[in-house]
Amino acid sequence: MARGVATGAQAGAALLVLVAITHLALGGARWWVPVAAFGLPLLGGAALGLSLARDRGADADDLGIHRAPASPPSFSPWRGIVDIRPERRGPRIVVAVYLDTGAVHRLPAPYDGRLLARDPDFERKLFTLRNLWETHRSWNVRPDRWR
Repeated sequence: MARGVATGAQAGAALLVLVAITHLALGGARWWVPVAAFGLPLLGGAALGLSLARDRGADADDLGIHRAPASPPSFSPWRGIVDIRPERRGPRIVVAVYLDTGAVHRLPAPYDGRLLARDPDFERKLFTLRNLWETHRSWNVRPDRWR
């Protein structure tokens, strides 16, 4: 939703400048026209961001971590995970899953960011993922993986 609000605010600001210039040039006395020019894209961006981002996330079960939705398909089995840790990506902090193959899967959620992207339960969710990994992973050390 935060990204939709930010995009809507940018579009609304651009539209507000255009409407304000033409509104003042034509001598319009209606105060609601510039307000609507800014507010409608802002609300539209919030609604669009909320509707498009609802199905993003990650599911953890006894087999591993599944990315939801499954495009691109991403499955990380517990035995193949080497580490789970937070990483900073621009203004956001995301959960990165490191696999023994060298691949890194960055989960779309949970993540922590600024303003409306702040997840108050981010640390708890990260701890839960790490705890599940510690519970399900294999402690067998394979020497061929360390070469």
